[in-house]
Amino acid sequence: MSNYIINTSYNGVFDNIIALSSNAFILSTTDGNIIKFNAGAAKMFGYDESELGNCNLKTLINHTDTSLIASLHNHQSNPEMGESAVGIKKNGTRFPIALISVIYRNPESNEEFLAKRIIDLSYIKKTEKLLDETSQLSKSGGWEADYITNEMIWTPGALHILDLGPNQQPGIQSTFQLFDQPELLENAFKQSMQSGQPFDLQLNLTTAKGVKKIVRTKGFTVSFEGKMVRAYGTIQDITEEVINKQNLGKAEALFKTAFENAGVGMVIINKEGQYIDANNAYINFIGYSKQELGSMRIFDVTDAEYSALDKIHLQELTTGITKRKEYDKKFIHKNGKTLWGFVTASVITNPDESFAFILAQIVDLTVRKETEIAIVKSEQEYKSLFEQNPNAVCSLDLEGNIISMNRQLSVLLECPESQLKGESIFPFMIPEEMDDIFRKFNLVKAGQAQKFRCRVQTLKNKEKTWIITYMPITVNRVVTGIYALINDITEQVDEELELEKSLRDLRKILDASLDILCVLNIKGEFVRINKQVEELWGYEDWELVGKDIIEFVQEDDRRKTFEAFSQIKRGIELKDFENRMLRKDGSTIIMQWYANWDSMTHSVYASARHLKF
Repeated sequence: MSNYIINTSYNGVFDNIIALSSNAFILSTTDGNIIKFNAGAAKMFGYDESELGNCNLKTLINHTDTSLIASLHNHQSNPEMGESAVGIKKNGTRFPIALISVIYRNPESNEEFLAKRIIDLSYIKKTEKLLDETSQLSKSGGWEADYITNEMIWTPGALHILDLGPNQQPGIQSTFQLFDQPELLENAFKQSMQSGQPFDLQLNLTTAKGVKKIVRTKGFTVSFEGKMVRAYGTIQDITEEVINKQNLGKAEALFKTAFENAGVGMVIINKEGQYIDANNAYINFIGYSKQELGSMRIFDVTDAEYSALDKIHLQELTTGITKRKEYDKKFIHKNGKTLWGFVTASVITNPDESFAFILAQIVDLTVRKETEIAIVKSEQEYKSLFEQNPNAVCSLDLEGNIISMNRQLSVLLECPESQLKGESIFPFMIPEEMDDIFRKFNLVKAGQAQKFRCRVQTLKNKEKTWIITYMPITVNRVVTGIYALINDITEQVDEELELEKSLRDLRKILDASLDILCVLNIKGEFVRINKQVEELWGYEDWELVGKDIIEFVQEDDRRKTFEAFSQIKRGIELKDFENRMLRKDGSTIIMQWYANWDSMTHSVYASARHLKF
């Protein structure tokens, strides 16, 4: 501390004050002339110690002490006062300060002096601003209820949620009325006071502007002698989060409903052919429970004759050679019985088009297959089968005219039998598919059985989807006609389309995310990225696919980003990682990353949120 006037009458007082504070402080006359100060004062205001001793407080602080001295005289029992002011540095920079002033009178000379403790509030103000901006980014804020004064205090972030201005501070009762069910919050306060535990609620409220919001509030209560005196906590706007979860839940529920209630067997399997899930129709078909299937693979219920073919189909689907397979397969029931099924297997992909799982539908063909085998045994069995077959069957001449038919064909085509016999079956076919149908028909006439899928239009103009099996009728090795077995799979197709729609809806929800969602390969190259990249980085998604993520990182952040990516590949989950990314226009944007490594696909699944400061 520097000394410019030696006066032992106030040295002890001044030294005691210094001992109580690590902040700057100054001793001056009542008209502002500086008598003594510590080194912190010189540093705070940017002066050399030799300069500060020649200054007046008026050059350092933007107010006079006239009213202050009067107030201190009126409070002689506690001659200390605190106030806010603005400090002025030597270079003219202004900054917020807090003052604690004490008046001292020399009993011998009756001379008065002012001792000031000065606190630089610049850091605190910056912190308050950062807290406010962070609160708005996270859509959260804080509150405090004083039950002694019946007042509420809200942070700017909380007022923003309530659509209130900075000067609008609703009281305790007014606050409760903002919520659709105020009694829930009141009960939570009471229970917290009784239990001594914090509360955590999700509530609906209507803001001052009439906007409906969903919020989460967490808080504590303080009581004294059985009465609540104070409560405090946080509030967060979770409207968007709740709505997104509801939409995602609806899409998942729709898929689950279509899956479980399908009239045909449906299973979900992974790359190894292991069962992930099975619906009731398939469980009834195969005889195993869902728990038993969970530890089995599709090969475990496949006849040995078809096992090798099953593995080929699985490989083609999982490696991307094909997205869809349709084939007949022989199954083995739990009781050992042989079953036949028509399998339609489709690859379901993730939003980034990577493999997710295989969805397979199995139509029970056991009856039809056994029927086909029985046809060749005898004419009698053939005739019996013809009339009693649950599927539509008919025999055609080599021009496609119906010679004989069972009643089911009439039902499927919604046309009387009398109008069908002797007439061609081809007018019921969809014109666009006729070239392929004629090609298959000619192959059957050449002695090659054919099975195919086609669309037909009934007499009442209803479109249906059939699987038709054409088999040549031969006499003395000469094809004299064609036997047609028809399976109506219209309902199956409708269910399949509904299921595919559900999956598309799910992908649209992910594309609607406000965060960037992406998949990187082991090299750090983008494999897939959602549409939000165009909004945040200025690129279209196809511009980034195949490019190394490091190319789009601000140069100063590349090293730490590369190190973070290396840790992810070692299985370490990445949380709250921040870096600066380069936008297409050359500007930078701060992103917060979350990422995980998937060892099965050797991929990184990541999300990035724009941090706004």
